[in-house]
Amino acid sequence: MLDSHAWTILILDDQEADRYRYRRLIQRDQAATYRVLEAETADQARQIWQTTALDVLILDYSLPPTDGLQVLMEILAYPHAHEVACIMLTGVGNEQVAVEAMKHGAYDYVVKSTALDQTFVITLQKTIERVQLRRQIVAQQAALQATNQQLREALIIQARTEAQATCLAEIGMLLYRLQTDPASITGVLERIIQTLGQGWICFVALLDRDEQWLPELALASAPDCAAVGTQMMHAYASDPHVQGCLTRIILASDSLEFAQLVSTATLFPVDGVSQLFALKSAHHCYGIFGIYQSATIESDAIDPQFLQEICLRLTNAFEHAALYRDAQTAIADREAFLSIASHELKNPLAGLLGRTQLLQRRMARSAPLAQMQADLTMILEQGNRLNTLLSELLDISRLTEGQLEIQRQPVDLGSLLDDVLIAMQAMSTRHHIVQVSAPGSMMVYGDARRLEQVLVNLLQNAVKYSPDGGTITVEATMQAHEVRIQIHDQGIGIPKTALPHVFKRFYRVPSERMHMISGSGIGLYVVKEIVAAHGGSIEVESHEGIGSCFTIRIPTMSSNLPIA
Repeated sequence: MLDSHAWTILILDDQEADRYRYRRLIQRDQAATYRVLEAETADQARQIWQTTALDVLILDYSLPPTDGLQVLMEILAYPHAHEVACIMLTGVGNEQVAVEAMKHGAYDYVVKSTALDQTFVITLQKTIERVQLRRQIVAQQAALQATNQQLREALIIQARTEAQATCLAEIGMLLYRLQTDPASITGVLERIIQTLGQGWICFVALLDRDEQWLPELALASAPDCAAVGTQMMHAYASDPHVQGCLTRIILASDSLEFAQLVSTATLFPVDGVSQLFALKSAHHCYGIFGIYQSATIESDAIDPQFLQEICLRLTNAFEHAALYRDAQTAIADREAFLSIASHELKNPLAGLLGRTQLLQRRMARSAPLAQMQADLTMILEQGNRLNTLLSELLDISRLTEGQLEIQRQPVDLGSLLDDVLIAMQAMSTRHHIVQVSAPGSMMVYGDARRLEQVLVNLLQNAVKYSPDGGTITVEATMQAHEVRIQIHDQGIGIPKTALPHVFKRFYRVPSERMHMISGSGIGLYVVKEIVAAHGGSIEVESHEGIGSCFTIRIPTMSSNLPIA
């Protein structure tokens, strides 16, 4: 059964009477709907088939000045939207011509004879049925090919998804090792490269706690990109421009998409494209994860969800590793504190108990008043030591909870310094405390009790860590918007390797001579926090065997507004 849509038929014959006859035969056929076009010459027919979608061409073999075979080959070679079926018309005795036409691609032929009226319509119907069947077959083949392609793509996606899921599971196990082995990040990157395949490099650039880039780039590359990977690592380590670009990407990451596509040449001296991901948690930025695709190798695009999942796992792993290190540090601090506190509390208590027992015996023997007075002085000193240690511990607790109170009011730091120096000199007979400059009034807006605590702690340290006595020099100067106080001693000094750590909580210099001198590792930490709470800063310079110089800077009242 023929389709109900209109079949477009072109009759190409140089005889008008013949064209009229064929049209009449076609129009009388009720089996289908036809749209009939006519052409007298090959040129007219050519214009029609180039602008109209034909279904059937009825072509007379005798077509001066050419012949039907040439026209047949030309129309079949033309890129039609769909196949055009050709029926060749031949005269009686030209059956050989019909055979040639069939060989060149004609569907069928009709011999012009007295039986034309019966054979013409039957041949046309059969031709249209064949065209219809061929088109259905083509459509089914196209549908089958599309289905096969979809199936292949689904299998590829399934295989890729399974590979990515396996990769994520395995890097999850590898990332767990980051807590104790930071170098294990290389193994994570190598496992990602196994999933990505040829033409890929992935890398991680990490920031330290001070948000400075670590000197080495963690990188893994496919074997075909090994040389490029070496170039990238060298550029990262030697070219400040690379780290500067990464810093700008980090700073802009809040306003960007999850990934930023960049030309690798803007970062490294190699061709290719990179995707960069900021490894950010809610509280900290740990660095950048990047993947690089070689410009010389074509590969499938990576599932963005896979990359995002990698970044989330990396960020979580770095955050957990940082928390683990913090916990380990806290445990170490606790152990150090317990050791220090037990030692620092034991010594004064031993002195207190010993002197108390001695005082009891002397009172029983009615000892001279002067001896009992010396015992009482020692008890008072040891009690003060305990009180100082407990005060420092209380300050540590308040600082940890963010509750260290600063009662601000106008303070003459010059006058406060004079009072502290007089009291310290009276307490130390083996040291000579000298103030080399006295600028007079130095007004700041701060807490007089806390500022006195800073000065006393620094001067006590200068005395304590100068066990052989000597001169302690104090220099106070007024600068544009700050007061600067420097305290120099001629003591044992601090090793260069210990200088970056002296203001850390519970830190004590790992020196045998230092450990012979009592100390809690708390005082300088509290001093630094008090100075910072006043908007100031503190720094230290020291040389072993020569002495140390601590410098504090506090904003003056003219530059320091009250802070609630």
